[in-house]
Amino acid sequence: MQVITFTEMRKHLRNIMDTSADRHESIIVTRPNGAHMIMMSLEDFEGIRETNYLLENEANIEHLRHSISSYNSGTLIKKDLIE
Repeated sequence: MQVITFTEMRKHLRNIMDTSADRHESIIVTRPNGAHMIMMSLEDFEGIRETNYLLENEANIEHLRHSISSYNSGTLIKKDLIE
C-alpha cells in the first residue's frame, strides 16, 4: 500500500486517483494535523462492503467454505443461471 502526504496528493491528485483505480491499490494519505485517510476506488470499497456483508452471517460463511472446498476438490457442479 502506497503512503503519500496530503501535499503530494494535492499536487498529483488526478494521477494518484487514476493509478489507485487502475491498480486496485488503496493509498494512505497522511496529514500533519488531522486523521490519516485512505483513498480507494468506489469499486474496491463496494467489494469490501460486500465481503463484510457475506461474512456477517455464520450460514453465509459455511456456504462459502463449502463452495471453496468443492472447487478445490474438483467436485463443484456448474449450473446455468435462469433468466
